[in-house]
Amino acid sequence: MDAALTGTALPMLRSRFGVIFDWDGTLCDSDFLFDCAVVKALRLCGLHKSEELIKPHLFMPRQQPLRSVLRLPKGGREEVLQLIKKFYEEFENAAQPFDGIEQMLHNLWGSAVPMGVVTNRNRASFDRSIYRSRLSEFFSHVACGDETPVKPSPDGIIRVMSKLSVDTAVYVGNTYVDHDAARNAGCRFLAVGFCSRLRGPAFEVAPDKVLKSVAELELEIWNHLRRA
Repeated sequence: MDAALTGTALPMLRSRFGVIFDWDGTLCDSDFLFDCAVVKALRLCGLHKSEELIKPHLFMPRQQPLRSVLRLPKGGREEVLQLIKKFYEEFENAAQPFDGIEQMLHNLWGSAVPMGVVTNRNRASFDRSIYRSRLSEFFSHVACGDETPVKPSPDGIIRVMSKLSVDTAVYVGNTYVDHDAARNAGCRFLAVGFCSRLRGPAFEVAPDKVLKSVAELELEIWNHLRRA
């Protein structure tokens, strides 16, 4: 990133401004891994009818978990569930940040930009994921789904803003749930579309812009910082 686009070129901020991120599908390429595990298990077991029944729900933002619409035959059900669990853990263990994310965070961190994460993951799951990602040093505060009401509740964002001691913030996310959480918290919102597994629209109402690369996202963040 050119020095003119980084904090070295920033004027003194008029207010203390923070950047808060969603995790899955925003920083880490870990969205829809459960969907991948389900499809792999069903195909391995030859359960094509079960796959057809859940196809409208696959790789799409949804209000209810995929487990709630998954229909399995009674015979062999436990075997299929164990396979799903096994494949999900394999996919999860292999998930890494999107290309360019670490450098972007390093640039922001080097300019002393306060940063946090608000995720609907539970704390244990998030801690495992961020440990594998090697990104934990960049975030002062995190709110997880078992610590505050889940998004679209604004509580997690408001809590992290308070912990960061910021007056205003931008929230970066990849679904309508993130958009609504930011709106409910009175935050600016930046929409990203990095996940290649997404099959349908991530937003009920299309935002003005969906950023398709980390370079675009970093530029937008610095633009917001300059206007702060």
